[in-house]
Amino acid sequence: TDMPGWDLANLPEDANEISTAWIEHYANGESLSSDKIQFLLDRASIHKAVLSDALR
Repeated sequence: TDMPGWDLANLPEDANEISTAWIEHYANGESLSSDKIQFLLDRASIHKAVLSDALR
């Protein structure tokens, strides 16, 4: 299951539109598998390290 999202050019200005889409997707859609959750956690950790290095 892919997470709902937008390209930056089409990103809604209203944060409620984004959060509503995510809530609807996860409340009414399929839950993420353990593998997908771990993948997203790993990717987030990589992004955190890259951002931390860039801000030093």
